[in-house]
Amino acid sequence: MSNEYPPNPNDVQQNPYQAPPQQQYGGMPPYPPYMQPPLQGLGGWLACFQVYMYYVLIAFMFTIPSYIFLIWMHNNPGQFDAVVPGMTNSVFSVYGNNFMLVMIMGIVLSIISFLWMITNLVFFYKRKKFLPRVMIAYCLFQIAVSVVTLLLIPKVGISPTISSIFGIATLVAWIFYFMRSVRVKNTFVR
Repeated sequence: MSNEYPPNPNDVQQNPYQAPPQQQYGGMPPYPPYMQPPLQGLGGWLACFQVYMYYVLIAFMFTIPSYIFLIWMHNNPGQFDAVVPGMTNSVFSVYGNNFMLVMIMGIVLSIISFLWMITNLVFFYKRKKFLPRVMIAYCLFQIAVSVVTLLLIPKVGISPTISSIFGIATLVAWIFYFMRSVRVKNTFVR
């Protein structure tokens, strides 16, 4: 007798994920509780990750122009001081002497992240096998950017620091998800 479910009187091996034939009256459920089909597809937490990827794309579409506007505002302080006196000094005092470095670094890293995320979306929907490694690399890159940003702008206050720490923790969670998830291993196989 075979150890496969249901007992097989003819000793013919069955695929454990293949549903047993239904009986005419009543029948059995398609899968016993311990033999569920493998997790695959873009559902579950991968659906949340899709939302995250689109959120990142939209955020970078607003971030890059805002960096450019801040550089323009820094180079033309007279136009803004006439409207709101002292506004430019209060905005730029946060960055200290590192303003241009932070802005140029922000533009370059935002463009790199934006293009990387578009590439990730293409590989995501093509279900490429190497995507989990690429996403882990992307998350590590974003963690490094967050840490460098926190070090370059030391006096940002407690709220942005907590926000950055929460973002880093979220990225670490996604790294572990892409490393350990059964759905990820079964979905990205091409």
